[in-house]
Amino acid sequence: MIFPGTSSQQALAFARRMHEQLDKRRCKYRDQVLKIRTSLGLAALDVDTVASIEDLMKMAQPSACRIGEPQGPAAARPGGSGVR
Repeated sequence: MIFPGTSSQQALAFARRMHEQLDKRRCKYRDQVLKIRTSLGLAALDVDTVASIEDLMKMAQPSACRIGEPQGPAAARPGGSGVR
């Protein structure tokens, strides 16, 4: 997702809320109850230096991990901005 005019902190807050809501959801398929798992990456122009939007999107990919984990995605990427 792209959030124009949104700070990295606001995008992170949204990602955490979305993760929490999806984490609570269960889907029933036939006789099985399935849990929804999310993996989200976050990169932001206000904290990550990139030359293009493509580079920004590439930066978010390797940082993808469960947003709900205590240290967030920045811990998954060396040199992460620490905002996540």
